[in-house]
Order: sequence, then structure tokens, then C-alpha cells
Amino acid sequence: MKGEPSDVPVPKGKVAQQISDLLGQVQNDEFCFGGLAYLLPVLPGLKVSNIGTVSFPLRGEMVEQLKLQAREEQFQSWTIPASQVAMQNPEWGSGIAVLCAFIAEKLGYKDIALLPRLTRVLVCGPGGCVERLPAVVTGRCVATLVVQPPSEYTGGDLLVSRAGAKNEVRYELGNTAAAFRPHYVVYTAGSSCCVERVTAGYRIAMVYQLLLPAQVPFDWCKRARLALSGELAAALKQLKAGPDDIGAIEEEPYPGNPENDTSDTGDDDEILAFVLSNSYNRMLLYKDGWEALSGVDRARFHFLKDANSLLPPGKQLSFYFANSHFTTELTKTKEVVVWRSITGAVAGNGSGTALSKPFNFLNPDDESLSQLWGQHQKVDYA
Repeated sequence: MKGEPSDVPVPKGKVAQQISDLLGQVQNDEFCFGGLAYLLPVLPGLKVSNIGTVSFPLRGEMVEQLKLQAREEQFQSWTIPASQVAMQNPEWGSGIAVLCAFIAEKLGYKDIALLPRLTRVLVCGPGGCVERLPAVVTGRCVATLVVQPPSEYTGGDLLVSRAGAKNEVRYELGNTAAAFRPHYVVYTAGSSCCVERVTAGYRIAMVYQLLLPAQVPFDWCKRARLALSGELAAALKQLKAGPDDIGAIEEEPYPGNPENDTSDTGDDDEILAFVLSNSYNRMLLYKDGWEALSGVDRARFHFLKDANSLLPPGKQLSFYFANSHFTTELTKTKEVVVWRSITGAVAGNGSGTALSKPFNFLNPDDESLSQLWGQHQKVDYA
């Protein structure tokens, strides 16, 4: 791609542009995320029945009062039911609504107002923890939102996992900023979480269920994804392609191999590519293939793979990782690409071949050249 750093490249051809736009609608395939809750006011104005307004960060004297309205779940861990609490700060409710809109879009429920329902308030003191509860999918709940008002404590990390995931995601919400700003963690239905033992101080968190509105089908997200996959499949079908590359072997033809180039020239002969959004260890990518992908890269590959599976075998695309670099011989510069199948297996001779067809780069996020290439000195494409 050539141009000024601020230029926003556009794929060549209407079909490529359509594919790029559809990929741009795919967001991170995350089952949990969180951090500083910038959208919320610092203080919720939490009022507990028969006690009054709770001050933050929690101190021992206030916790002793809260115990009177709470149920001790386990040692140094208490639950206050939602029926006993109210948020007096009017900005808290509007902030939660805006946060829910942000969460809904990240979870794939664009333009749908998820309804927050406070279920309980959790308090943990020194030595207290919350053991992992089994993942439960009930009613119209699509996610759980945990909001931590300003709290001062050590330990007490929140761990989130889901069935089939190899690793837990850890949130260290007891950091230095925790005493001054609210934090949040959201995790999807079917996931579970626990809180490690608090070593000092007091941790308090409000737990919300995020519900689909009554008029929205519970499988809305699945239906929307299927419709989007159908659109992408229709676009992919207009491209010339060979057999699916999933489970490819080393002898399979690979893009850019001059010995394979028997097609007529045209826009659909170009190799579609997009730059991976995240940085990866190349050897890990070669070892684990597409399973090493994360975030939006993983989500977009799944989207492509699902749409590809809807096509007849003769129209299915082949997917590759392409590691590109440039070499100079005398006064001529040429692009050399090392190809790997999407499973990580070697394609071709494994040592790199001169590119016989130009890449037609997709730009799903409408990024400028500097944004696309600024973080990549050595680049892997998909």
C-alpha cells in the first residue's frame, strides 16, 4: 500500500469493499472485559435500610453496621440483598444506562438497551473470599455486571472463566486507583467468577444482571450473526476460489505460487488480505495456527470460516497466514512472502516466495496507513 501516513486505504473492487465492511461489523469475541468505569460518577450514593448512606472507601466501623443488614455467606464475606439498598445519586442510574449501552455493543447487541437489575451487594473483609459459583444461564440474562465503588484493599482479585476456555482472566481491582474511582467487570452468561482472598482492607461490589428487553428474542445475537454470515457468504461466492484450507497439508497449492497461476487476470484474482490487529509471537502462531488468534482477529476469522462453510466446495476460500518482507536485488525491490496454512502448517517450500499477485488489502476498521502499519515492523496477514 502506498500513500501518505494519514491516508485511509480502500480495497479495490466492490466485492472486496463489501467484504471489508462486513468484517468491520465484527467485534471482539470476548466473554469478559472490564476496567475503570469512567462513565460512572465517583460515588453512587449507596443507601442501606436502617443504616443510611454508606461512605467509601469502606472502613471497619461501617462494615460492622452493614453486617446488621447482611447475610454472612462464608468467613468474612457478606451479602446485602438488593431490596435493602438504593442508589441516591441520580447520575449513577444514567451512568449505568450508558455503561450498559457500551457493554451491549461490545457483546454484539448493537442498538439494544440491556436492562440492568441489581441483585445484591457483596462485601469482603480481611480473609474473606467468594468461591466460584457454577455458571448459570437463566431467563433473559445475557451477562453479569460487577461494579466496585471506590475501595481500598489488597488481594481479592476477581477471576473469570467459561466452559471450554483454557485460561482464567484475572482482574486486579484492588490497585492504587481503586480507592478513588469505580471499576467494573462484565462477563457473559455461561461464564463464572470467583474472588480470591482479601488480605487487607474491605472490598465492596454491586452485582447487576443485564437483561434483554421483553420484545427482543433471546437468540437475537445468534440470528444477527447468521444473517451477517449469509451476507458475507454471498460476497465470498463472487470470488474465484479453491478448496477449503482447514486441515491443509504441505503439498496444497498456496497463493502467489507462479506454478499455480492459471487464472485470467482480473480483480477477483488478487489475494484478499487484512493486517492482524494484535501482535503475536510468530512461532506460537505457526505452532497453534488460528487458535493462537485473540480478540477481534479471532472473531473475524470465525466469521470468515462460518461464512465459508455455507459455500459449495468449489467456491470455498483457502485461508493462510502470510509473513511479508521486502528484499532488494541490485536496484529492484520485491516483496517476499512466507506462507503458512491456517493450522500453522508450512505451505510451499517454507522459505518465502516472491509475490506474483498483489495483495488487495481489506481495511475493516477504516484505519489510516500509519495506524495499520505503525505497530508492525514485521507483519503477519490473514
